[in-house]
Amino acid sequence: MKLCGWKKLVALPQFNFTEIFTNKTALFLNITWYSIFLFDPAYTQRIYISSSIQQTAKVFLRSSIARIVFPLVFLIIAVALHIIDHKVP
Repeated sequence: MKLCGWKKLVALPQFNFTEIFTNKTALFLNITWYSIFLFDPAYTQRIYISSSIQQTAKVFLRSSIARIVFPLVFLIIAVALHIIDHKVP
């Protein structure tokens, strides 16, 4: 029986959400690490070189939107490639 669509995608271990969320400790630690320790020298430099608090807030808003949108776009592309069974040479 040939799987299609969502069932075909969930059959892959990379996209099986039940397997991803079974290890809740690792997931919690990963989310905590990336939410607390996200300040690196580049972020600190953006704060120092901005001319006002409003400019800093605008820069962080734009960069946070980009940090959300780009991975979602890549996820959608990966899902689409797996669903149509595209073979990358």
